[in-house]
Amino acid sequence: SGNAAEINLILTAMLRHAGLDANPVLVSTRSNGVALFPTRYAYDYVIASVTIDGNTVLMDATSKYSMPDVLPARTLNWVGRLIKKDGESSEISLTPKMNSRETVNVIAAIAADGTVSGQVRDLYADYVAYVLREMLATLQMEEYVEKLESMNKGVTISNYKLSNDKNPAKPLSESYGFTDSMHADLMGGKIYFSPMLHFSEQENPFTGETRNYPVDFIYPLQKRHIITVTLPEGYRVESMPEPVTMVMEENIGSYKYNITAQGNTIQLSSFFDINFPTVSHEYYRTLKDFFSKMIEKQKEKIVLVKNQ
Repeated sequence: SGNAAEINLILTAMLRHAGLDANPVLVSTRSNGVALFPTRYAYDYVIASVTIDGNTVLMDATSKYSMPDVLPARTLNWVGRLIKKDGESSEISLTPKMNSRETVNVIAAIAADGTVSGQVRDLYADYVAYVLREMLATLQMEEYVEKLESMNKGVTISNYKLSNDKNPAKPLSESYGFTDSMHADLMGGKIYFSPMLHFSEQENPFTGETRNYPVDFIYPLQKRHIITVTLPEGYRVESMPEPVTMVMEENIGSYKYNITAQGNTIQLSSFFDINFPTVSHEYYRTLKDFFSKMIEKQKEKIVLVKNQ
């Protein structure tokens, strides 16, 4: 117990006692604003650092779910100031170094009445795992499942299981069965369905015409969906979306959508990457157009018809 300075200075002392090159790092939290100059009043938080073989790792012991180089979001605010034993100090980047990953694997089947059912396995790593662990710590399992269902209308979840939720050293894993009554429609003897099912993005987060401040994603992100759908007996594919690859300028991010049909099975892969935690407002139009095109692609339908 204690405030951030007390906890992380104790951590720094323990690391030094273990013979490591450990030093405290002063941080201005996101709510406190950016520390432009190292003054007495610029910082309101302390984390710990360890330098090994020229590489510096940042740590925060105030959260049981944080890991080396996976810090609470409140501390991710541009640069901190590392304070050494001799009183020297230097700036150190607080920017996450890797894309935090979410990988969703889905195996599903469509019934002739348009009902979709299947199994989901979702793996979370780094910051996306940290954020979910923090949320799960405040909810009962039943509450979280209800929250998932409310976020995905028409979806009923069963047999929900969670793994490694208390072990931040490993990826967080969740698995569950689902029944979906909203993402396949029967019209004129045909079945229309989105192969992204309830995992598609629904709304563009960028609605304004202009923006005067940077876009803050907090951390770089990689989201992957691999979805396999078995068609109902007696149906075949009449039409389906075209594959697409989109890459934003300056390597801001990318989106790859690939879909194939083989026999009575559809396989879709959807890979989305944002490579920077913060993107300049100068690229706002780029981001807005990119998200708009990605959402349009994810909403495209496959059309199934009965075999003759």
